[in-house]
Amino acid sequence: MPGIDLIAILAGAGVMLGGSIVGGLIYGIGLAADMGSDEETPESPVLSRSTITQLVILSVLCAALGGAVTGQMASNAPVTNALGVGILALALSFIPVRDLSRRVSILTGLASIPAAALGALLVT
Repeated sequence: MPGIDLIAILAGAGVMLGGSIVGGLIYGIGLAADMGSDEETPESPVLSRSTITQLVILSVLCAALGGAVTGQMASNAPVTNALGVGILALALSFIPVRDLSRRVSILTGLASIPAAALGALLVT
């Protein structure tokens, strides 16, 4: 298909996934350190609303970063190629995640599509 750059889409998807992994590891280490403190917390911080919100923001920002990389690499139709990264993020959101509701996961995937397009728009 003219205008579709598969290498740019795969590079953006790699940046998106890599950013999610690194960000998730850093967030998980911080969460584990916070859980190990001497304070008594009435509810588990893993399932709290603020934790889920922060993870959704991290996922959407990683999709925007992946879209920006795709937009930078794709010479023809950078936004269209970045939408491919967002669609890939949506497809990955259907993978079940323990302790995360299906609705939140799919809404995060849906939010990743415009975020990836915005990332491409910001760099072009």
